[in-house]
Amino acid sequence: TTGVLTVSDGATFQAGHHIAVGKGTGSTGRLEIDHATLDLRTGAQLQVGNGGTGTVDVTNGSTATLAGAAFIGNSANATGSFNLSGGSTLTSSDYFLLGLSTGSTGNATLSDSGTEATFTCQFYAGYTGAGNFTVESGAHAAVSGNAYVGHNASSTGTVAVTGTGSFLSVTGDVML
Repeated sequence: TTGVLTVSDGATFQAGHHIAVGKGTGSTGRLEIDHATLDLRTGAQLQVGNGGTGTVDVTNGSTATLAGAAFIGNSANATGSFNLSGGSTLTSSDYFLLGLSTGSTGNATLSDSGTEATFTCQFYAGYTGAGNFTVESGAHAAVSGNAYVGHNASSTGTVAVTGTGSFLSVTGDVML
């Protein structure tokens, strides 16, 4: 199955419970936030790649507020991607995990000048699966909790900061 949800032109998508993008073996899901707002409430979860392949694109000056946990690459043999670009902003205040389960892959890419992500939570690039985090083309990211790159024995983690003006700061511990 394939599913696409597009939120655009100043609209808001508010979720008080779980959002699963790419739910089920063989599925493909896409959540597009285009010049709009994504508001994930406390206690809710964003599960991207939960059995299938899931992608979240936050573009064109959009705002994403994740007060609930984000699991990108949530289940075994699933792939999840979270892309923030075009001067958009992300605030994540609960867990942000890339590659949660063994055999999963989670990718997060921040691109473009004016694009900013703030993680006031624990951040994992590779919890038990594979996690890849990229800050490129002048984007900025700040982690005020701990940052784990390759957390458990079965995990792999990669963090790349590339391009003029790109910036990553971590005020907690960095554990590789």
